[in-house]
Amino acid sequence: MHWSFIFGIVAVSGISQGLGGAVCRVAADYYWKDVQKVRPSESQSPSPVTGGGRTSFLQA
Repeated sequence: MHWSFIFGIVAVSGISQGLGGAVCRVAADYYWKDVQKVRPSESQSPSPVTGGGRTSFLQA
């Protein structure tokens, strides 16, 4: 077997596993938010990097 064929198989397999994991995570998060009867916008916590939370790293 040629090395480029093996590299192609590994690359396609890795990409497919990565996309599958991402889709699974989004689906699981959506499911649990639905089970808990929480709107998705309410469940997102403010990021401390953007200064939206109570503890902001950007405050002096």
